[in-house]
Amino acid sequence: MAEKVFISFSTDWDQINYFGELISSLGFEPIIVEKKESLGKNPEDKALYYMEQCGKIIFIVTADTVDKNGKFHPKSNVAMEIGWSEKYFKDEDKIYILVDEAKLPSMKNNTYISFKEGNYIRAIKQLIKELGYKKSISVNNNKDEIDLSEQEIYCLFILANQKHLKLNRPTVFTYLNRKFNISTYTFNLAIANLIRDKFIAEGTVAGGQEYAGDIYFKILDRGIQLLDRISKMNKNKGEKTEKISTNQIAFLNVLLESENDKLDSEELFKHLTENISMTKGDYKLLAADLIEKNLIDREVTISPIAFGGKTQIYVLTPKAIKLLSKMRI
Repeated sequence: MAEKVFISFSTDWDQINYFGELISSLGFEPIIVEKKESLGKNPEDKALYYMEQCGKIIFIVTADTVDKNGKFHPKSNVAMEIGWSEKYFKDEDKIYILVDEAKLPSMKNNTYISFKEGNYIRAIKQLIKELGYKKSISVNNNKDEIDLSEQEIYCLFILANQKHLKLNRPTVFTYLNRKFNISTYTFNLAIANLIRDKFIAEGTVAGGQEYAGDIYFKILDRGIQLLDRISKMNKNKGEKTEKISTNQIAFLNVLLESENDKLDSEELFKHLTENISMTKGDYKLLAADLIEKNLIDREVTISPIAFGGKTQIYVLTPKAIKLLSKMRI
């Protein structure tokens, strides 16, 4: 049975459903007293009844009122629940999340997380640290066990196979959303967990470069080792893995992201060399090797000389699509 977590919040806060889903995704049961039956109890007795069932309590402290000193404080219901919680929760079982400029009248030695409304990643990272994360998939290999979600493994795969790039948050989200149709909070949760477990890290694009100051993700050695381990596990299960270079994977990925899994040779070369240094000769050798491996086909279209004459088009084969699908877990 999932551990219960009491959530105290301002009744005007419109993000409570989102936050409740987040707590559920972490593997806990959120207790939102406003959505519970009154059981014939007054507000204090009702809150205490549900608090007694919980192991931890989270206070969402929003900037609802302003005092004479210009400081923002939560609504009275949150302030009262802070007082009532003294009966059942130790200080280490209380987590205060301060939204925007919100302050508390007295700051005890508790866990405080502050963030700007709409930017939940910092809160998620800290909540994972404080609450732990009940992940959804176990990868078992002999004595060791690794718990990762499909989204997390796929994220590692993307970063490993495009580690020559500096993929920012929107780009990585786009990749995962295409495959899993995930929500923003699920994505943020996966990223925060991978950072916490040191599979990936955040970096900042240096000044003077394109997109300077942007945050991007990079896979760490621990993440590479994990993917190697998963690959070996698949081999042990009798699954054959095609030997393929990073550049060949990049070539196939460009085709996979194109309409109908095919592209004009010149256009494909242009896309590929946006991120990889490669001569036309290297490109032709790369394509020839993929054709030999039956991972791509080459089509030739004939058009009037005025429109360019012959045009080569590369197409993904079913074998390539199956290979990429396996590599993406």
